[in-house]
Amino acid sequence: MIVLCADSSPFFHPRLAQPVNRMIGAAIKSRKISSAVYFGGANGYLPEYAELAGAIAGGLGTNECLSVGSASLGRNDCNALAELQLPAVSGPALIILAGGSVTEGWKILSEATVKNWLETQLRIGAIFIGVSAGAIHLAAGLDDNGDALQYLGWVPANIAVHEESLGWPSSAILGQNNGQVLEIPMGEVVTFDPGESERPTFQSLAGKAVLNRGGKGRMPIPAGGFSQ
Repeated sequence: MIVLCADSSPFFHPRLAQPVNRMIGAAIKSRKISSAVYFGGANGYLPEYAELAGAIAGGLGTNECLSVGSASLGRNDCNALAELQLPAVSGPALIILAGGSVTEGWKILSEATVKNWLETQLRIGAIFIGVSAGAIHLAAGLDDNGDALQYLGWVPANIAVHEESLGWPSSAILGQNNGQVLEIPMGEVVTFDPGESERPTFQSLAGKAVLNRGGKGRMPIPAGGFSQ
């Protein structure tokens, strides 16, 4: 399961947190996931965001949240990536990819050892939560310079996040090559299961996300799966 968010507010919202935690928590329980792993490179490994990730993981029913990397790496110290110790978790984990800088976050996620570990986790049934830049990392989208790039590519769409007040400029750029763009506004959660064999579908929490299909029009993502 892949969970895409523009921000982390739904996990703490007085009305939305319960259906979000119930739905994702049920998937965590069914997959016997007990540990969470947090990648905070996109925000420079700021400890307050690691604590936020821990709160999200705890609310979803995991016993621990392990952070990969630390502020001692430095935002631009690529040479130190080889020294990263990926956590030894038995079975699938809940994996949280931080928001922040798309470019900086990709430096750690694209490192061969890390990418292979993530791909293994995907194969064995991990649940991924991508917040803002982290959502883009799970799919494709614009980097910090406005260039369109393919990242992990596990979602069949480009991702644009929290640009609703600006008219979705990233979506306009990404759609120029006839690529579809999933537009996720603040406070929205979209789920996608890459294991669905036929036609994988998106579901949303509030029905506010839109799949922009360029010349084929805009299709709202239906609310479903989150019982309120």
